[in-house]
Amino acid sequence: MSTYKYIALVLMAVAIVLPVTFAETLSGPPPIPNPPKSSVVIINPILCRGETNYMPVNITNLGNVINNITQMQNIQIGIAQVNGNGMYFEGNGSVNGGNINPGHSTIVYLPIFVSQSAPLFVQANIFFTFGYYDLYTDSEVLNATLTIESCNMPLSINVSPSVLTAGIMQNLSINFTNTGNTTLNHISASIGLPGSAGVLLSSKPISISSIAPKSNVHINEGLYISKNASMAIPLNISAVYYNGTRLSQMSETLLMLSTGIINFTASSFSISPVLPSPGSIFSISFVLTDTGTVGATGVTVTPVLPKGFTPFGPSSTFVGDISPDTQTPVTVSIEASNAIKSGSYTIPIRINYLNALRQNLTAWTNDTVVIGAPAAFSTSQYVTRRASGRSGYLYLTIILVIIIIALLYMYAKERKAHRRSR
Repeated sequence: MSTYKYIALVLMAVAIVLPVTFAETLSGPPPIPNPPKSSVVIINPILCRGETNYMPVNITNLGNVINNITQMQNIQIGIAQVNGNGMYFEGNGSVNGGNINPGHSTIVYLPIFVSQSAPLFVQANIFFTFGYYDLYTDSEVLNATLTIESCNMPLSINVSPSVLTAGIMQNLSINFTNTGNTTLNHISASIGLPGSAGVLLSSKPISISSIAPKSNVHINEGLYISKNASMAIPLNISAVYYNGTRLSQMSETLLMLSTGIINFTASSFSISPVLPSPGSIFSISFVLTDTGTVGATGVTVTPVLPKGFTPFGPSSTFVGDISPDTQTPVTVSIEASNAIKSGSYTIPIRINYLNALRQNLTAWTNDTVVIGAPAAFSTSQYVTRRASGRSGYLYLTIILVIIIIALLYMYAKERKAHRRSR
C-alpha cells in the first residue's frame, strides 16, 4: 500500500471516530461548579457554667472565585456533641442561618448548655452546610477551643408575694434587676406553673427592651391558684438577654407556698345578764364560723378590754381547731368594776389562729355592752332585815331562859330528895 493510501485511510478513520467522541463528550455529566468561599468565626468563645449559652457565630459569604454572584442558601450550623465534656446542644442539633448574598454576613446563635462539671477548656467541632445554585451543597467542619467559666448572672429575678392564696385571682409582682455594669437588651422571660397548680392569665412571654446597670423593672402578672394545689408550688422562670457581647439564657425555679382562705365571721351575739351593772360579772357569747376554703388550727379568742373591765378567769379562751363552714360557740367572762359609769361600751375581741403554713394570723370582731345604773339602796329592806335579826335574838334568849329554869328545877328537886333520905 502506498503512503498516500495509508494517510487517506487514517484520515477517514479519524473523520468517523471524532464526531462520536465529541457527541459522548457533550452528553456526559457537566462539571460541578465551585462553591462560594465562606468564613466562620466564633465571636465569643467563652461560655458560662450552669446555664444555656447562646454562642454567636459570624458567617460571611466571600463569593465565588470565578464570579461574585453565588448565594449561600439554607445555611445550617451546629456543634458536634462530645461525650464527657459537659456541653449539650439544645434543640434539634442545628440552627438555620438563612441565605447570605456575596459580600454579606450574618450572626447565628448556637444554644449550648454547659453543666457545672464542664472542664476549663473544651475542644468542639463546629459544622455547617449550605446550598448554592439551588442544586449543590457544601459542608465544612471547624475545630474550635471553647473556654468555660463560672459566670455571675447579671440578671436577677424575684417575685412577690412569696405566699400565694389558693382559690382567688391575685397579682404576682416580678422584679427584674440588672446587677451588672452593662446594659441588658432584648430581655424575654417566660413563667410557668405546673398544670394542676393554677393558670397564668397571660400566655405571652414578658418582653423588656432594656435594663440599665443597677436598675430594675417591675412587671405584674395575674394568676389563679387552684383550691386543690399543693402547699409548695414550683414557679419556673426562664429569661434570654443580650449583654452587648453575647446572648445568654438563665432559668431557675422559685418555690412558692400556697395556702387557702380563712375568713372568720362572728354572729348570734348575746350578753348575760342583758344589762350588767357596775361590780357585776357578765358573759359574752357568740358563734364563730370559718367561711373560707380551709380550716384553722389553734384558735384563741381574747377580749381586748377597755378601762373599767377585767377578765373573769383566764384572759384568753382556747377554742381549738375550726373547720370550714363549722359553727363553734364561744363564751368569754368579764367583770365590770364598781367605779365604772353606766353607758354603752365596745368590747373588741381578737381571734388568733394558725393556717396550714403555721403562720400566726389575726382576725377581729367586737360587741357592744350596755352597763346599767348601780343597784338602788332600799331602807325598808334594811329595817326589815334588822327587825328579823332582833326577833331571832329574842327567840334565842327565851329558849335559853327555859333551859336554865328546867335545870334549876331539877337541881332543887334532887336536893329535896337527898334531905328526906337523911
